[in-house]
Amino acid sequence: MDPELLAMLDEAAGRKHSVDGSVARTLEKILRRYEEKRQGVRLKIRHNMEIAHRLSKDTTKCKQIHGHGMQVELVFVNLEAGELGMARTHFGQTLEFGSMKRSFRNHIDSTYDHRLVLNQEDPFAGPIFQMIPGDEEMKQLGPQIFLPGLSLVPDEPTVENLAKWIAQWAADHFKTDVICRIDETKTNGAEVFVTYTGTGTKVMQ
Repeated sequence: MDPELLAMLDEAAGRKHSVDGSVARTLEKILRRYEEKRQGVRLKIRHNMEIAHRLSKDTTKCKQIHGHGMQVELVFVNLEAGELGMARTHFGQTLEFGSMKRSFRNHIDSTYDHRLVLNQEDPFAGPIFQMIPGDEEMKQLGPQIFLPGLSLVPDEPTVENLAKWIAQWAADHFKTDVICRIDETKTNGAEVFVTYTGTGTKVMQ
């Protein structure tokens, strides 16, 4: 165990009969110190995404298609100090900022940025059929097309779900625990913590 933590515990034990709150303060220091050590090294990367979406099952104005300029931040936690001063995961994978940013930004740009993000069950998520010109009685359905920039997701594209899906992707891709923070507006945002188990990901409640 950390010698500093042992010294704090000895100090707390020696004051067990104190009534001035010193034991509680010492224990608080121990817990804070333990939490700092448990979390270890942290890395942060950010990117922005401009998306259109709607909440198809909502009854408020959010049911209308509308857009946001969102700021997305990934915080990689519980890392260790590796060789050459670079962070690495508990599974031995070194994290290099350049490749991390490229992977993260490519995922955001190809999945969400300048996309219309809809629940896959949204009526507007289905195909649109073009009409082949001709006499009124001879019009036929042409090839099906989809709304331009359409990106389908498995549930309502709330900021909470977006943060969860991005965190799950990042935890699985980088093999480490991740916090995803998204500022949907200057006043609204969401934060989701996802851990990497070694075989998959788990959303922490």
